[in-house]
Amino acid sequence: MDTQDREEFGRLLVQLVRDRAIQQADSSLTRPARTRLSERWKEAQSRGAAAFAEEIIPDIVDYTIFYLLNALDSEALKLRFTTAKGRDVDLTSSGELAGWLAMGRGGWLERYSSERWVDNFPHHDNPDDEAE
Repeated sequence: MDTQDREEFGRLLVQLVRDRAIQQADSSLTRPARTRLSERWKEAQSRGAAAFAEEIIPDIVDYTIFYLLNALDSEALKLRFTTAKGRDVDLTSSGELAGWLAMGRGGWLERYSSERWVDNFPHHDNPDDEAE
């Protein structure tokens, strides 16, 4: 990889993944508590710095991964993956990777993570639960 190629990759990675994750986290901190995430963060802030850090760390990591997958889905970044069986898979433009990360139950976080995560969009199996 030559210097120009490496710099292009670095610029896109920082702008499309890191910067967007920080912008999303900043927005979640500063907007009125109208979303489950904002409400959770504001409640954790009231319990002190340690509780707040414990609450936001997984969310910020998840934002970062989401924006990486989103950059692949939108073809802003192109990436190939070699499976354990040796298959070469083009991850670009699948149009679904970001959604599989954590869009509630059944997503990759629930299925594969051994660390804490929060479903900010809980689904209800029973429609009567909505009224509670």
